[in-house]
Amino acid sequence: MTESDITRSLRATAGRVGFDLVAELPRSAYDRTVSTEHRLPGVGPADALTVVIGNTRSIWPVFQEVLASTPSLLEEPHPLDRWTVTTLAAIFEAAAKGVAYEVRYVFEPPPRRILFQKLAQSAGLAHLGPAQLSLHPTYGPWIAFRAVAVFDARCATEPSRPADPCSSCPGQPCMGSLQRAVARGGAATWEDWLAVRDACPEGKDRRYPDEQVRFHYAANAELARALEQDTRSA
Repeated sequence: MTESDITRSLRATAGRVGFDLVAELPRSAYDRTVSTEHRLPGVGPADALTVVIGNTRSIWPVFQEVLASTPSLLEEPHPLDRWTVTTLAAIFEAAAKGVAYEVRYVFEPPPRRILFQKLAQSAGLAHLGPAQLSLHPTYGPWIAFRAVAVFDARCATEPSRPADPCSSCPGQPCMGSLQRAVARGGAATWEDWLAVRDACPEGKDRRYPDEQVRFHYAANAELARALEQDTRSA
């Protein structure tokens, strides 16, 4: 089965602004794996076209340019989330071409919360490992999910199960790092949680740049402002 026209359009337009992970699946492929409160919007038929969008480190240079050219974003508590909503809203609207749809973003609280890691696994995009890391076959854990849209159109794709690199991973070093972070409880720092991701041997050469790592793990507008100033002075 080939991708839908909507997904192909999203892949092309979203990819140009750093959202370079795009995968489609029928809504039911995810809904049957979760409880009712985490299901996707009930748009269209049970096999409604569902498109999940995420990114690799490719988003970072794009976002740095956005910060430099749009200082008002630095007044937002979560600049990347705000820019994501503004950018993807226009992209979804253009791709839909009049087809009804609903969007959920990764940061939305209940009752709109979607379990994006399970969604990505259902879409064949990334395997969910024992340390709760989503592992892409190329990028390993160095990915992020941003949004999902459900369209009032049927999905002809039946996604395959993503490869599982964890069952054959010697020693599963991520689990040791996870246990150390959990043991520290409230004293755990963002560096402790980053160590879980860094312990995974998959996608080492696709790791985020250090500035991007700092931004995501200590994400706040003050840090974004400092990074933007660093960029301008470089």
